[in-house]
Amino acid sequence: MPNPDKKKAYQKVVAARAHYDQVLAQTDAAMLALRTPAPGTNEVTITNAMHNQVTAPLWAAETALDRAEAATRRSPSGSRWESSHPANKSSTPRRN
Repeated sequence: MPNPDKKKAYQKVVAARAHYDQVLAQTDAAMLALRTPAPGTNEVTITNAMHNQVTAPLWAAETALDRAEAATRRSPSGSRWESSHPANKSSTPRRN
């Protein structure tokens, strides 16, 4: 029998994954803007503080996704096969 708590936890994973993807796209765009030199110049300086400011939302989204996935793994599943089969393990690629 399906577990409604597991379904709710999975919906949180889906939402967290969608949020992560959205923040990843925004971070990529912001990093591209940082790396693009101003007109008339050939150099760009990116400090650690600038990089950290741009990537902070991505780290937060990744942490939220990790927590949602961990909550899903902790929820009891509907059957032993669901929880033990390797195909049900999360394999979301992450950028570091």
